Amino acid sequence: MATPGMEVLFHASPMGVGFSVDRVLCEVNDRLCEMSGYAREELIGQSLRMLHPSDAAFEAVGRAVYPKLAEQSVVRVDAQLQRKDGRILDVALCLALVDPEAPARGVIATVLDVTDYLRTQAELRAARARLETALAAGDLGLYEGDLVTGYADVDARFLRQLGLPPDTDMTVERWLGMIHPDDQARLRAAAMDTMAGRISEYGTEYRIRHADGGWRWLLDRWQVYARDAGGEVQRVVGVHLDITERKAAEQAVAELNRTLEQRVAERTAEVGRQAEQLRALASQLTRTEQQERTRLAGVLHDHIQQLIVAAQMQVNRTGRAGDAASVQAARESAAEVLQQALEASRSLTVELCPPVLHESGLVPALHWLAGRMLSQQGLRVRVEAAADAEPAGDELRFLCFECARELLRNVAKHAGVTEAEVALLRSALGDIHLCVSDAGCGFEPAHLREQQPEEMSFGLFSIQERLKHIGGWMTLASVPGQGTQVTLVLPAATAPQLSAAAAATRARNAAVLAQHTPATCCRVLIVDDHHIVRDGLAGLLQAEPDIEVVGAAADGTQAIALAAELLPDVIVMDINLGSGIDGVEATRRVLAHSPGIRVIGLSMHSDRGVADAMRAAGAAAYLTKGGPPEDLIEAIRLHGDASGLRGV
Repeated sequence: MATPGMEVLFHASPMGVGFSVDRVLCEVNDRLCEMSGYAREELIGQSLRMLHPSDAAFEAVGRAVYPKLAEQSVVRVDAQLQRKDGRILDVALCLALVDPEAPARGVIATVLDVTDYLRTQAELRAARARLETALAAGDLGLYEGDLVTGYADVDARFLRQLGLPPDTDMTVERWLGMIHPDDQARLRAAAMDTMAGRISEYGTEYRIRHADGGWRWLLDRWQVYARDAGGEVQRVVGVHLDITERKAAEQAVAELNRTLEQRVAERTAEVGRQAEQLRALASQLTRTEQQERTRLAGVLHDHIQQLIVAAQMQVNRTGRAGDAASVQAARESAAEVLQQALEASRSLTVELCPPVLHESGLVPALHWLAGRMLSQQGLRVRVEAAADAEPAGDELRFLCFECARELLRNVAKHAGVTEAEVALLRSALGDIHLCVSDAGCGFEPAHLREQQPEEMSFGLFSIQERLKHIGGWMTLASVPGQGTQVTLVLPAATAPQLSAAAAATRARNAAVLAQHTPATCCRVLIVDDHHIVRDGLAGLLQAEPDIEVVGAAADGTQAIALAAELLPDVIVMDINLGSGIDGVEATRRVLAHSPGIRVIGLSMHSDRGVADAMRAAGAAAYLTKGGPPEDLIEAIRLHGDASGLRGV
């Protein structure tokens, strides 16, 4: 404190200043008193130790400072100052010798409180770490654009998302040049509006060229954060996110929606067409019922009633006859007329509801129907009926009989042949199958589906609707010039439990069914552990004239047994079949026993490993359940043909 000017500077300094000799305070300024909380009189003559939080801290500062003072004019060190109230301050100490030539004259030190500064720095580091974590978690590319120089400061994620090396220099113009031509004008206009100050923030989606040559979709958002004194925009900061996968998913959903809308429209049109058909058939049913009533009334009036009147006349004649011979003749004539009336009544009863159907069952009734068709229509019908195929109740017997009679009438009327075949069998799952086939002229099934209501006849469509009512279905296979086969399926839920003897006849039933299946019909076994999926697949495939669903299995064990029993052309095999044997192992075992069968894997999985496992097991194809149904139908036709199925 040699001069007055130095003393003024000493006390006026905004930093704490202290003068010490042998680490004992000799002088302090007001600022140091404020920082420490001590009065000047409390500090003068005291060891510097009182301003340190511990002996160790005191000695550490001494070791860090005093050896260096002999070599450096000023020594800086970070330390802590303990206030009188016990609070600890972070401080920056700068120490220098008062006289480098005479170190014993003491040390002058400045003390700067950096507590707030260090806290702010720590908060900034924490905020930066949080920001970096958020950017990394969101995979957001960060950039800062200088609109004055045109250069951009970008982070590693920004460059990685564009496939660019980490040391790539990025400019605003280069970024604009990478944008898809269809998005260029929009982004350039936004950049110009930002530079002109018309907008202060902007968000959009656009395509940008990746380093591999492809286009990537980005979700980008920037905001102005620096302006000059005149308010002109200087810098913007922003982030972008690669949303290419999301865009692809959105496009896939949009395409799916379009497909669904198209299918809904097609199905709505189909439902409308069926409604028109049903209305037309309802009207025709009313007319048919009235015609049948008129026909029955005519039979009763024109034939049976006339015979009864004739019998009455003969009876009255006996009352007026005078001799025994005349009476006998009248009696014989009356008896003959009554016999004719009885036969006519019996014939009408049999036509309306054959007694054999109620008394003996469906199988004898089908043989009776074959004789009836031969005598009345000249159509020779061969009947193959399994003993275990008899339906459980009268309602099902009557439905099967009426359907068989309607189908045989169609053969006699339209097929142009004198022979037909009827097969009544029970499948391994308990379903009843009634097959009526002929080798006649055939027709295009599509033409039947396209018929207008006024062209409909009360035949196949009526049968199909009646089967739907009980949960059954009808399959139709017909080729012009090659005959027709109609198969009616009554579900197992409406059929009786299989008897012990039924198992022994299953193989024979399958052989008979195969005999009655046209060469152009692909026989398919469905394997899936979900009942709804099995029914859905059966409903999808049964509408195809050249595909017949011959059975359905709910697990791997059942699939192996049915494959050996039914020998289908194609098996549609699910991968996941619940507990037990899965689709891969079931495929392996089926093909080991019957290598001629073609297996098509069908699963929700699109994983390549699953498809490879199915193919390794021998599957001919693998499809996902989410694909178009046309792909499955095409695959069945393709591989059904490969299994040996050929058109005639």
